[in-house]
Amino acid sequence: MDWFFQRPAAVDLAAVCDLLSVSHLPSEDVAEHLDNFLAVWDGKRLVGVVGIEIRNEGGLLRSLAVDPAYRGTGLGKALTKEILSHAVSKGIRNVGLLTTTAEKFFAKHGFLSMPGERIPEWIKVSKEYSVYCSSTAVFMIKRLVE
Repeated sequence: MDWFFQRPAAVDLAAVCDLLSVSHLPSEDVAEHLDNFLAVWDGKRLVGVVGIEIRNEGGLLRSLAVDPAYRGTGLGKALTKEILSHAVSKGIRNVGLLTTTAEKFFAKHGFLSMPGERIPEWIKVSKEYSVYCSSTAVFMIKRLVE
């Protein structure tokens, strides 16, 4: 299936937060990073979203959510590929993430699990890590640019 990616506008914030809530992901600070989010719509229905927090040479991939009715369609894979391309276009060299449920999914996309003591400072200063992240989250990282 072909997907059309677009940046959500401020008026889309409620829909983005609703989809994140359905997916049990934090949405409290999404507005701060909305410029680096991508969304997929089916008509007026938001069916997928992903974002990245840009922090110097690193990026924190976050908020990958797919509407339950669209899971298994390849949309999550397409969103991941598209946000990583966006990160490269912004000069991001490394992308990290924290997950409690999707370690296998991200491993298929080249992310490597790392011990907690290897979490870089540019992730530790994020609200995702310091406020919203579960203590059981797995840290993963992918090098985009050598």
